Amino acid sequence: MQPRLARFAHRASPLTVVAGLAFAMTAAFAAGGFPSGTYASGGLSATFEGSHFRIKQGETVQVEGDYAVHADRIELTDRRGPWACTKKGEETGAYQWKYDGGTLTFSDAGDRCRARSGSLTAQAWKKA
Repeated sequence: MQPRLARFAHRASPLTVVAGLAFAMTAAFAAGGFPSGTYASGGLSATFEGSHFRIKQGETVQVEGDYAVHADRIELTDRRGPWACTKKGEETGAYQWKYDGGTLTFSDAGDRCRARSGSLTAQAWKKA
C-alpha cells in the first residue's frame, strides 16, 4: 500500500505545482491586466468585453469595434457606428491606460482620429 501512495504523491506533486502556478499567474494577470467592464463619463458609457468595445450615448450605440491590450497600452479599432473613425489610417488608435480606484483614464499614444482621442482622453471613466 505504501508504494502506491508514494507513486500517487509523486504524480500529484507536479500537478499541484502546475495548478498553483496557473492560479498565481491568473491572479497576477487579473490584478495587472486591463479592467474589462462598463464605465461611464459625461453621458456616455464605454463597455470593454473580451476583445470588443462599444461606446453608447444613452441607449444608442455610437461606435463599436475591437481592442487589443499590450501591458499598459490599448489599441482601439473602430468598426461601425456614426462616430466610427473609418478613414484610411484613422481606424486604429493607441492609448496608454491607467486604472486606479474604479477610475479608468486614457492618454493618447498615437491616434490620428482627433474625435476619438478627444472623447477618450478628455475625462476620467468611472466603473459603472
